[in-house]
Amino acid sequence: MKKFSILVFVIVCLFFAIPTDVFALSPSNLESRPSEISILNDELVVSLEDLGNKDEILYSPYDSMRVTFNIPPEWFFASGSKFVLNYDVVVGGTDVAAVPDNIGNFVGVLSVVFNEQVIQEVFVNSGGAQDLEISLPDEALVSQRTNGRHELAIIFNGSLSCEYDIRTTLMINSSSYFVFQMGSTPPELDLSKLPSPFFVRENILPQTTLVVVPTSPEQGELEAAFNVIGGFGSFTGSGFIFETVTENQLTEELISNSNLIFVGTPSNFDQLSSIQFPLPVQNGQFADPSSPINDEGVIQLAPSPWNPNKSVLLVSGTTPESVNKAAKAISTGRIFITGSPRLALVADVQTDVEQIPVVESFRLKDLGYSTVSLGTGGFGFGTTGSTDTSFSFFLPKEQVFSDGASINLMYYSGRLVVGESSMTVALNDEKIAAIVLDEYTSGTLRSLKIDIPPGLLRFGENRLDFVVDLIPIYSCDTLGFPDYFIAVHENTQLNIPVPPHLGQGMLPLDFRLYPSQFIDSGDLGNVAFVLTNGDTSGWNVASKLAFSLGRLGDPMISNMSLAFSDDVSPELRQNNDLIVVGKASQSALLAEINDQLPAPFDLVNDTANEKGLQVIYSIPPDVSLGYLELLASPFNPEHQILVVSGNTDDGVIMAVDALTETSLRRELTGVFAVTNGTQIATSRIVTPFSQSSIIPSVVPNVTPTSATPFPTLPVDQGTPWAPPDWLLPVIIIVAVVILVLIVRQFIVSGSAKRKDS
Repeated sequence: MKKFSILVFVIVCLFFAIPTDVFALSPSNLESRPSEISILNDELVVSLEDLGNKDEILYSPYDSMRVTFNIPPEWFFASGSKFVLNYDVVVGGTDVAAVPDNIGNFVGVLSVVFNEQVIQEVFVNSGGAQDLEISLPDEALVSQRTNGRHELAIIFNGSLSCEYDIRTTLMINSSSYFVFQMGSTPPELDLSKLPSPFFVRENILPQTTLVVVPTSPEQGELEAAFNVIGGFGSFTGSGFIFETVTENQLTEELISNSNLIFVGTPSNFDQLSSIQFPLPVQNGQFADPSSPINDEGVIQLAPSPWNPNKSVLLVSGTTPESVNKAAKAISTGRIFITGSPRLALVADVQTDVEQIPVVESFRLKDLGYSTVSLGTGGFGFGTTGSTDTSFSFFLPKEQVFSDGASINLMYYSGRLVVGESSMTVALNDEKIAAIVLDEYTSGTLRSLKIDIPPGLLRFGENRLDFVVDLIPIYSCDTLGFPDYFIAVHENTQLNIPVPPHLGQGMLPLDFRLYPSQFIDSGDLGNVAFVLTNGDTSGWNVASKLAFSLGRLGDPMISNMSLAFSDDVSPELRQNNDLIVVGKASQSALLAEINDQLPAPFDLVNDTANEKGLQVIYSIPPDVSLGYLELLASPFNPEHQILVVSGNTDDGVIMAVDALTETSLRRELTGVFAVTNGTQIATSRIVTPFSQSSIIPSVVPNVTPTSATPFPTLPVDQGTPWAPPDWLLPVIIIVAVVILVLIVRQFIVSGSAKRKDS
């Protein structure tokens, strides 16, 4: 019967090998949010795990670890702070029992350094869990770095391993924690130091900033706010926590606990007169007669009158056009100060029109980089050497859609444990390779081809990251500094060919290319947001998308446009890629192009239905769904329209999250997607043969309500799958063989029974 079982398995495999069209649907974890760390009674308790660290092992003879972090500029560490170190010691080796009596159970020295001050040195004894409470002296509470970051270094000297066969490992537990006594002071107000005080990197106490627009903003004022937000996305990179609100949405709690950025003309705000700006605002206008304001943009900083530890930024002017000048100046992240550090006037701005040349093959050396060694360094005061490095390069639009892009990585290493030390390669925050070092990499220049998956390259700046996890070979050189490293050689080469079909018609319609198809210029000047007038919830979630485009596109200056859906000018329709955000029933533009969408909307209940489907599903009223659609612009086929919508306000938020959260965005493909906030179902091109919707994938137990298909869009539907000529004869032959074996088995079984009887 073994032969019979094998053949049955083969036939089943053949049937399952037949290709089918399926829609990938997998759970996605949202990107990590800032930790809920807070100050209680002027005390801050924060663990190494809160700071983003896992348990870390230190090896004899010499090893160390380092942790860096920051706090908001209005806070400082005060006397009485301490650090509690939890660690485990494991000692092994044949000479453990042979250590001379005068050494005892001493196996090394553990040094704890904070802000370059040695705060504790302790003898490490053999074996067991250890707890060490260390007071932080006042002189160690002040950062020694120009960027204000604080640094903890833990250094292990286990040089006894150099004289005896003793191997010591220390597990530094992430449960180790600081207890900081906190003090506060008004933050420094200096426009040249933006994005501080609104954003600092590695901040363990994330702050919320409110971007405030007038209660009924003009189109130009809302556009300016989006360019401010896009600029913050560009020069902060990530981590900026903000909400976009109208002035009438400000509550006492919000206004007292947040930094504020007002964007708009002074005549459209009621709160500005109570703020002590260098150029005061009274009765809706700039009140200093010695500084007449005409068409200039006005940028000024002031302490918040509602909380002295918070700050207020005003991005303004006498007209919406001058407000936009100030906003674009802010978006550069570089404010030139000529007088007061709290005030700048902007006469004019020039948007970025620089063309990036096409270079299909280039080396890191050609970009001005030299060979970089990762991991090398001494262990004094935490100088452990870098464990990561980044290289930036710029691409024009033509190379973003390259199909055969690759990296010829040149690298070598030294004094590392093979099979355990590794290097991870990431492009634009997406991992594309993981390399585990083998014996052939040590001291030898190696090359490795790494393919770049489609959709990862961006217009403008791209970032190539290398992160190493190094396990050194035990070293006992006389200096005590093990020279272990991985080196990324300057001859590492990037090959990014221009697709031969580029320029022959419209660029591909596919979410996998997002956001590349909407980053068409160095200033995002091709992008126009289309929002619903009065839809404050939609404005807020759309601003998150503007921040994401700024972060991903990294423009030198943000020059995005914005229009209300009932007033989209012919120029915007013809010359821009449009991003339409909001519920379909409230968007005049969506109602206008509804029948041209991949999945038209029911303009009564805001649900989307796929064209050509025989079954249309009714969505329960208590279920929120987000919808994403992509189509060639009916106003100019050289541009694209992105629809970000939902059947509720929460559904619109889900749709924006699908584009801004990395773990969700990587699930997107095709031209239509449905999301419930944690899952995404995607559809490429619908056909007259489609029998069901993708909606049940994310909404169980929906009810079919219609069996009348919509007319099918005249699009390329792909080539339907047909079985190969050889498959049917093979199946027939296998079936005949199985039948013969079954008959034979019965005959053999019958003969055996007769013999037994």
